[in-house]
Amino acid sequence: MDGNSVQTRLGFEVFTVSQVTRRIKGRLSADPFLQDLWIRGEIGKFTHHHSGHMYFTLKDEDSQIPCVFFKGANKKMKFELREGMSILAQGFIDLYAPQGKYQLNIQSAEPKGVGTLYLAYIQLKEKLEKEGLFDDLHKKELPTMPVIIGVVTSPTGAALRDILNVLARRFPMARVILAPARVQGDSAAFEIAKAIGHLNRHDQAEIIIVGRGGGSLEDLWAFNEEEVARAIFNSRIPIMSAVGHQIDHTISDLVADVRAPTPSAAAELVVPDSIDLRMQLAASTDRLSSELEATLSMHKEQLERLKGTLKPRTLLDLVNKRRQDLDSSLWRLQGGMTRLMDSSKGEFDILAEKMASLNPLATMGRGYAHVWNQTRSTAISLVEDVGAGDEVRINIRDGHIDAVVSSSTKNKRRKKRNDE
Repeated sequence: MDGNSVQTRLGFEVFTVSQVTRRIKGRLSADPFLQDLWIRGEIGKFTHHHSGHMYFTLKDEDSQIPCVFFKGANKKMKFELREGMSILAQGFIDLYAPQGKYQLNIQSAEPKGVGTLYLAYIQLKEKLEKEGLFDDLHKKELPTMPVIIGVVTSPTGAALRDILNVLARRFPMARVILAPARVQGDSAAFEIAKAIGHLNRHDQAEIIIVGRGGGSLEDLWAFNEEEVARAIFNSRIPIMSAVGHQIDHTISDLVADVRAPTPSAAAELVVPDSIDLRMQLAASTDRLSSELEATLSMHKEQLERLKGTLKPRTLLDLVNKRRQDLDSSLWRLQGGMTRLMDSSKGEFDILAEKMASLNPLATMGRGYAHVWNQTRSTAISLVEDVGAGDEVRINIRDGHIDAVVSSSTKNKRRKKRNDE
């Protein structure tokens, strides 16, 4: 087979494992049938490695074949592979030398019996629904009369023209801020999500319309991408989704706060009609004028009735009575305040006398002293509180005297004699 083989005594040629493996690998690579084929089967023992590579088997009722789907190839898929799924896989047969086994090196795959994009739509819809991205409790209320409207769409598409025409007709004072983005193609989802984020970061709009005109499922696919769905969900500004035609439904429609069937309908829904507003204003003005005239007429009649019953002398007597009542109340208030102050002053004098009698300085003024044992850090009230050699401080009225105790004597108690 090659120069590295060995000749035995019996004439048999012996080869290394690597030599045989390379021979088999070469034969597999030389077979055009095995280098570009489609295989139908069910996925089993599926592993999605942290490296991004996928390892699984394709099997039918009688056989199975190991498969590898490297990251560079599988990252382009629109749907998610799962164990038990039936797929059509395109690739080539290769030999994995370290384990000595053949495998199908997959280059692309699609679901068997259902369209790839439709399956991807169903899978993402199920995933986001489980996470709660479609729940009504997350829906934000739309502003009643927005003046600044953000629009995320293609700057050259018909959707933008339709939105501008409707807004100009219905609500001319509205101002549109365009956040341009591709709405079709590989980079469309990234650009749409980026435009939504830009409007939110700069707080440039009261509401955002995200959309485009109609098209095939492939044309509208950017609005079925997870990146766009999460950008809509995370937006602080309310978002109205307006993708395609009435019959089209995308993931963006489900996540958005409100869905409009078309971009034109979105512009109709997002602002009121200025003509209707003027008519409502005119009707409200007429109604208020009528109510005001009726109210003035009623008060005028009441005033005329009062003028006929109220005499000048009666009014003067009423005013004088109110003045007299006010003077009487003032005198009672002043008298009460005086009595309160006299009572409070008496109580204060009594408290002052009590405080003076309890003031230790007053007691010291009569020759008494406060003695503190500095050695034991305690006040001296009994002979037991001091001992010979203790340092004491004698506090008197105008200062203190420091001394050392030489001795102490306790008074003898006199025992009472009981009468016999």
